[in-house]
Amino acid sequence: MTNIDTIKGIDIKTVISKETNLNFRKNTLEYCPFCQSGNHGKGSTSAFSVHPGKNIFHCFSCEKKGGVIEFVRQYKGLENGEAIKYLANNFGNIPAYVLEKKPKTDLEKKIFAINNNNKTKAEKYLNDRGINTNKLPANSFSYDRYTDAVVFIDDKRQLINKRFIAPEQGQPKAIFEKGSIIKNALYTRLYDDNKETVYIVEGVINSLSLTGYSSIAIFTSSNSADDVGIFAKFLQNKNVVLAFDNDEAGKKCSEYYQEFIINQINVKSLSVLLLPEHKDINDLLKEKKLSKFLKDTDNYEYIKADLLNIPLKKNDRSISEHFFIKYSCYYITEQRRGYQIEIDISDCIFEFLYRLTDNEGTRLIKIQQTQIKGENRIKLLELTSEQLKKDKFEVELSKHGFSFYGKKYHLDRIRTHLQHQEKTANAIQTFGHQLESNIFAFSNCIITEDNKVLYPNSLGMIEDKGTTYYLPTASLANQLKFAELKSFSYKEGNINFSDFAKLFVSAYPIGGSVGIQFYLLALFRDVVFSSLDFFPYLYLYGEAGGGKTSFVDLLLGLFGDASKGYGLKNISQAGLSRIAAQKRNTMTYYKEYSKEVPGYVEDYLKTGYDGQSRTISAKSVSKETISFNVESAGIIDSNFLPTNETAVFTRMVILDFEDTNFTEMQTKAYEDLKEQEKQGLAQITKEVLNHRAFFVDNFKDVYFSTLDYLKKRKQLKQKFTHERTIKHIALFLTPYFILSEKLKFPFNSESLEDTIIVHAEAQEEKLHAFKSTNIFWQGLETAKKEHKFVEFNGHNLSQAHYYKKMLTANTGEIYIKTKHLNYAISLYAKYCKSIGLDNKTIDSYTELKSKLLSKGYEPFQQPEDNSKKRKGCNIHLFGYSYKFLFSLEKNKEG
Repeated sequence: MTNIDTIKGIDIKTVISKETNLNFRKNTLEYCPFCQSGNHGKGSTSAFSVHPGKNIFHCFSCEKKGGVIEFVRQYKGLENGEAIKYLANNFGNIPAYVLEKKPKTDLEKKIFAINNNNKTKAEKYLNDRGINTNKLPANSFSYDRYTDAVVFIDDKRQLINKRFIAPEQGQPKAIFEKGSIIKNALYTRLYDDNKETVYIVEGVINSLSLTGYSSIAIFTSSNSADDVGIFAKFLQNKNVVLAFDNDEAGKKCSEYYQEFIINQINVKSLSVLLLPEHKDINDLLKEKKLSKFLKDTDNYEYIKADLLNIPLKKNDRSISEHFFIKYSCYYITEQRRGYQIEIDISDCIFEFLYRLTDNEGTRLIKIQQTQIKGENRIKLLELTSEQLKKDKFEVELSKHGFSFYGKKYHLDRIRTHLQHQEKTANAIQTFGHQLESNIFAFSNCIITEDNKVLYPNSLGMIEDKGTTYYLPTASLANQLKFAELKSFSYKEGNINFSDFAKLFVSAYPIGGSVGIQFYLLALFRDVVFSSLDFFPYLYLYGEAGGGKTSFVDLLLGLFGDASKGYGLKNISQAGLSRIAAQKRNTMTYYKEYSKEVPGYVEDYLKTGYDGQSRTISAKSVSKETISFNVESAGIIDSNFLPTNETAVFTRMVILDFEDTNFTEMQTKAYEDLKEQEKQGLAQITKEVLNHRAFFVDNFKDVYFSTLDYLKKRKQLKQKFTHERTIKHIALFLTPYFILSEKLKFPFNSESLEDTIIVHAEAQEEKLHAFKSTNIFWQGLETAKKEHKFVEFNGHNLSQAHYYKKMLTANTGEIYIKTKHLNYAISLYAKYCKSIGLDNKTIDSYTELKSKLLSKGYEPFQQPEDNSKKRKGCNIHLFGYSYKFLFSLEKNKEG
């Protein structure tokens, strides 16, 4: 029998070389065998590399990655089992890597020891160099008391860099600890992903000197990195500044990284900071000149310019016969008293960059103003056709410090001229899945139909297959807008679907598998809804401390969504309607559901299940309305069960989070998940989206065949009184049945089916318990214990309200005096209020009495002799009374 760990350990470089006949340069292949990256002429560098220590490959161009089995499977088009067999037959004689966990190295032991030293001397050393250690992130530096040195550790914990506080005469100022791996080592403690600009510096002291900025350090100018993936993680879609020392080594290093970055990483801009000769970043900081130096644009040499910052022509008289540009202003000529004079009509010039495909004729417009010192002030504005009318346009300009004071026809001529030069872009208005193009839009990038991640430029534009898409959330025109949507951001980490699902089910044994299935359904909600016309909510129930919030955070993290949810208690009807229309095929998190929520919330949840659009007034004084479609799946968090309405209850799939005792295994799995969440989880959504076409092709057939299978099971039909319940069971099983051949799940079909059915049974029990007739008997049981509802004992006839007669050990009859039934119902009303149900929820006297005495209510027993004067009453020694059967078995009424 083949040992799978042995197969996984077969040397991946050997396999790739033999299968492709391509050569490796260290760990980088000549070119990618899948996308041909690196095979495009002289100077083209492959994005395909291997990591020998982990025995994995990764192409940062086509995003193919995995171990030796994944390579053979994808390269030769084999199934997983066939790939394993092929490796065993053809490479079984190659010694396998030792993949077991290794003991700690000497370097790891030293790092552990150093990190436990007092840092006081290190802090003084850095403060003396002008670095405010109080503003540095935690663990930015350490101190080694044995060598009296400030210590810096790279982000992979494979390098120790020591800078001696008082170096001896003739000895080096800094060293790398023996065993350190300098190649591709980075110091990233001062990196800030929220900042648009990233400085690359030589040496950690320079990085620490850039507190308040975002930077990474390469430790030494001799570190000629070649791992594209390590740098792409920090530099992709950023404005990158090379800030190396202005000496021979620094210049040579700068030239290397210019070529390395410009040819292999998609950056917004790349520039070189022109430091004074023989000065570095820290020198300028100590001289208190750094801040001013960094702000002066003359100190930057652009290798690749940011599109927005390419200046317009300051002077151009050939534009039109009607106007021209002078000193970055618009001018016209007029005849006055026989003289032709030039008159300025603005203090700025415009460029119409793009016309957006939306309903408002929106334009993306670049405004430029040259100030007295000759500096260009450039602003990007997003204006609708209505805002381009002269009066409103002047207002919009003035908001940003610009002016246009020409006449209407002057503006019309300028606008007409500029509109002939503009390009067209498809505006992303609903994020997530795009119905026509099949791309998936985050706030900061898109995943294409070919499963590639593309990032926008500073204008917010992305090119894919000849089409330009506009991400308003990523545009400099909207820096102060879309705060909530910007949290819906793609952040790529390291974990795959299989490992995440395994940890998630380990952390949440009760609801983990349900949560995974709900995530998959949410990701393909449009497919589900177009086939079925319904989509249930996931309802998380339980007191604080049960893990509801962490459960939701991890599911939202799969979409890169860092939003904190929407409270239902005080939300407006308009706000509620907009929320689920903003994103398609994602999740929307609703909090604070309770009996106090406004009535329109209940209506919204019912219509949202059915996917109906919500129509609201556009303005309070206008009859104009706006319609919003529900596009995303809903997760609801509450400390209460949704008992306000049965119609709402049956539209939920309920998960119970009442247990606050967690096992050691659950805690460890949760901690591992949180660590992965910090790195990013959105790559899992990218992985699953790769199978969208397969899901689309199979969903309808698999769902209905699953539903037929469930309906034929008599036991299920007897268990579940609501047809929706069986539909929900079928729906939550369907993603597994479709994708189990594409994705690896931590459960099989039998265990998943058992889990889903058990959840459905628990929900049915809860629903059954909240029927008004059931609550009636629960209320009487409570009243009996409080001596408010008295049983007849043979002697207290005048005081008794009911008589009980046992027929078997578990069944019997209850007789309630006819004159006391209304009293019993009043006890029911008081009990309802005591358990938190209000008048909107409970039945009235008439409604409940009608239910209790109806022919359809099984426990109620009509008298055998219909000639009795009092219809529906029985006569015996207790007197006129209503007769009900009861059972002591679970879920039986009475």
